[in-house]
Amino acid sequence: MPMMAMMYYGPVFMLHMVTGFILVLVAFGLVILSFSNPTTLLLSIVALLSIIVAGINGMLFMFSGFSNNLYSFIMSLGFLFAIVSYFAIIMISSRESGSHL
Repeated sequence: MPMMAMMYYGPVFMLHMVTGFILVLVAFGLVILSFSNPTTLLLSIVALLSIIVAGINGMLFMFSGFSNNLYSFIMSLGFLFAIVSYFAIIMISSRESGSHL
């Protein structure tokens, strides 16, 4: 039943969900690739957990009939923490490599 409910909202929503699943896979790959630097590893784990939190709360928001704004807010916070974590990873990586952004 849940997948049928998701398909009811149309192809744009399904594309949004697929993008979320791809983000989780890419974030997991970044965790694996960042084992050499403890700071980058910690930030990539924070980003992965933030994306997972955003996805779970997005589903909860949808299952609430798009009426519980707390789920939407937590979803946006998960996205924000992931973006900030990835920005910090880029800044740390650029400083260690000597390049300037």
